[in-house]
Amino acid sequence: HPIDILRRGVAWDVLIFLPAVFVLAIGLGNAGLTSLLSAWYEGAGIAVVGVTAAVGSAVLNNHPMAFINMMSLAGPSGADPTMFLAALIGGDLGPRLVPTGSLAGLLWIEACRRLGLNVTPSQFIRVGVILTGPALLISLALLALM
Repeated sequence: HPIDILRRGVAWDVLIFLPAVFVLAIGLGNAGLTSLLSAWYEGAGIAVVGVTAAVGSAVLNNHPMAFINMMSLAGPSGADPTMFLAALIGGDLGPRLVPTGSLAGLLWIEACRRLGLNVTPSQFIRVGVILTGPALLISLALLALM
């Protein structure tokens, strides 16, 4: 029956999580986060933008953080296109730091759970930090060489 499939096949915690993340991002933007980030990014280098985007994406979630970053970088004077790329790199890699950093991470953990594999948040974070830190630094260094 379709209702049974929907009831068992949908990770309801994920569906509840997503709108809450976007509401939070819009609220933070309205509360001045974009202005604060614009000031933080003003004159900053690739590393500052990339690491800020990574941490923000891990904490807030990658989609709303990408939106906030783009608004912050596109301020009155606009930003060097390289800064947008640094934000994109950080935003793509940062969610690997914590499970709530992206919908993909949440869905991956849910799929593992359904297969009988228990991936704890601490395991996810430990592996994420070990792999994401170097990947972020190497990616940003390569961007700086362009």
